[in-house]
Amino acid sequence: MIERSHQRFPVSLSGTLFAYDKSWPDTIRSVDLSRNGCRIENTVQIVPGMNIALFLFPPGEDIPIVIHDAKVRWSGAEGIGIEFHTVADRYRDHLDLLINQLKKPH
Repeated sequence: MIERSHQRFPVSLSGTLFAYDKSWPDTIRSVDLSRNGCRIENTVQIVPGMNIALFLFPPGEDIPIVIHDAKVRWSGAEGIGIEFHTVADRYRDHLDLLINQLKKPH
């Protein structure tokens, strides 16, 4: 069982993944999210250890949450696990706001 430092919440976010060794971005869908990472659907060709950047679009918003420094931790049938290393303050605030919304019962 994987132990996490932050709880993950189910979410459906569209986004874009930029792998630093590829010349084109991939469209992705995030299926869960935490303060320090996310899991995306396994629809892109990336492998554990790759450094990536993510643009995640919260529902109904045109401005993405940008994570410039992330790493692929695992990949399998359940999706792809991504760890956020560095999130700029302005995006961290936006990410924290989104997570706080996800925490609330609907």
